Amino acid sequence: MVGSHEDTTEAHELTVGCAGPMGCTCLVGTMNDVPVWLAALTSVGALVAAVFAGVAAWRVARIEQQRDRRAQAVAVSAWASQHTADGRGTVGIHLLNTSGAPVTDVVVSFVDADGSPYAPLRLRILPPGSYFVQQKRSSPYKWGFPEPAADSLVAIMKSGTWRVDSLGFVDQGHVGWLRGSSGALREAPAPMPDRAVPVN
Repeated sequence: MVGSHEDTTEAHELTVGCAGPMGCTCLVGTMNDVPVWLAALTSVGALVAAVFAGVAAWRVARIEQQRDRRAQAVAVSAWASQHTADGRGTVGIHLLNTSGAPVTDVVVSFVDADGSPYAPLRLRILPPGSYFVQQKRSSPYKWGFPEPAADSLVAIMKSGTWRVDSLGFVDQGHVGWLRGSSGALREAPAPMPDRAVPVN
């Protein structure tokens, strides 16, 4: 007599306890499902990593874009200077544009010797280069014409009065910029001067 043998396969259940008000136990699956869960978790991990990588790349691209946007603006500056070679100590504004292109609609706010606001210097265009604009109280514009800066110019750094209070201009991308008395640079509405002194 041949006896019959019945093979049985036990299903080992993988359970996870749920901390709920009913103290329930959630059936996740069987041990045979573990590779499936591991694959799913791996896929989720890869997705999260891809999202973080995408965010990091976006931030880097944004920083580079902002740096490119400011590239010309950071090359334009102005400060109070004194011409020592003329024997009179002529005071004026030293303008510097080290970029490769001109900026336009330049407006320089200046503080006089007594600490009061002086007539702003307005230029339609500022080409690349270094320029000195002499303060001229007798002129209708209150300023002379921009001239190439001489080696005898000395920056006025210790005076609490004579100083450039702000510098505004528009770059080649038609973006307005404002540099404050502290030197900080920020975007601003494009200055629109009503009168201008041309650069010869």
